[in-house]
Amino acid sequence: MFPTLGGDMLHIHALTKRFADKTAVDETSIQVDHSTMIGIIGQPGAQNPTLLPTLSRLSNASDGNIPF
Repeated sequence: MFPTLGGDMLHIHALTKRFADKTAVDETSIQVDHSTMIGIIGQPGAQNPTLLPTLSRLSNASDGNIPF
């Protein structure tokens, strides 16, 4: 049995990613608790291809924060 961990594992607050004059991710906020599985889905051309590299820190956010 795995121990129960309380609190947030990941909290994203007002994350924004811009490329020149285009905003790809606009003030996105997500809160994920420990032991939670999530999926990020959306229409083609949505924020997904920009959001995931930003979450993994492969790309820097323009604004907002991602405390772990």
